[in-house]
Amino acid sequence: MPDVFAYSPLLILKMNELRLKKLRQNIPTRAAIFLSKPTDIFYLTSFGFLVPEEREAFLLVTKEETILFHHSFSPVTKLSFCQYVTGLNPETLSTNLGQIIKKHNLHNLLVDKNNLVVSEWEFLQSLGVKLEPLPKEWLEQAKAQKDEQELAAISKAGKISAQAFLSLKSQLKAGQTEIEVANKLEEILKKLGSEKPAFPTIVAFGENTALPHHQPTTKKLDKNLPVLIDFGATFEHYRSDMTRSWWFGDEVDPEYEQISKIVLEAYHKGLEQLKTKDLSAAKVDQVVRTHINSARYGQYFIHTTGHGLGLDIHEAPSLYLNNPTLLANKTALTIEPGIYLPKKFGFRYENTLIKNGDQVVCATLE
Repeated sequence: MPDVFAYSPLLILKMNELRLKKLRQNIPTRAAIFLSKPTDIFYLTSFGFLVPEEREAFLLVTKEETILFHHSFSPVTKLSFCQYVTGLNPETLSTNLGQIIKKHNLHNLLVDKNNLVVSEWEFLQSLGVKLEPLPKEWLEQAKAQKDEQELAAISKAGKISAQAFLSLKSQLKAGQTEIEVANKLEEILKKLGSEKPAFPTIVAFGENTALPHHQPTTKKLDKNLPVLIDFGATFEHYRSDMTRSWWFGDEVDPEYEQISKIVLEAYHKGLEQLKTKDLSAAKVDQVVRTHINSARYGQYFIHTTGHGLGLDIHEAPSLYLNNPTLLANKTALTIEPGIYLPKKFGFRYENTLIKNGDQVVCATLE
């Protein structure tokens, strides 16, 4: 795996050009792709959004050209393969898009319906072209198969997370609140080189561990309570994801001990399955879920077995029972079984994993 710091302007240029070339092969005659999702735009042009929730840019990809429409106040590193057009107010954008539609005699725009708001959909309709859904696999499949630079960045993010967890666990004390622990963890992540948390950090004590997406409160840690922490780091825009659960104290609840054993066994069964070739997402979920079902806790495993990750914390493939998608080589994904007993406690174990054929490397193993 290459040095994660080996990104250079020339390498970025080549990566983006190759990704766009593959995407263009799918575009029909007299059609273009219109993208609004920040991570898709970054993946193809390296344009970074300051605030992903705001519309700082749109990307139009025709069979011949790549045009980035952006705000005048957004910093842009111009790449030779891309045209840059300033101005996102409706009148300016309408004029500029209209000229390009006329120039290329475009009849269809392929759009990501999941990432357009209604006003944008209506605006694009007013341009006189037919809107069609962008086949999600065009970008999903490309983004699922990571290149060496992406894997290096994810591995670094994973290493930061693992180091941060060890540091945090050694400092954990009774009396600390969930919020204080979450803040401390994010402080450690930043000191170790994380650009930002990969997602809102989950810290749960006691019965709060039974809610998979619990957000930190003022609940205090006390002796003989379960703890669950789910978090990740971000490095060079790429993310990691890990969860650790354990009993804080010596008087472990017997059922907690039991479900922790079942979850860890299920995780390792999924990990072994991940080492096989020509593997579907459904098969990984089946192996993990079957083990938990056989232990009669199936109704308490209430989410998927895992997911892909990269520029987004949740990417394809999703590891669920009805997903026949074959896992690509050089895929980064998680395995994260869990058992959650309402009003009692929950136990989840998760790592970021990199699969390449029958080889699997754990990026978040501390």
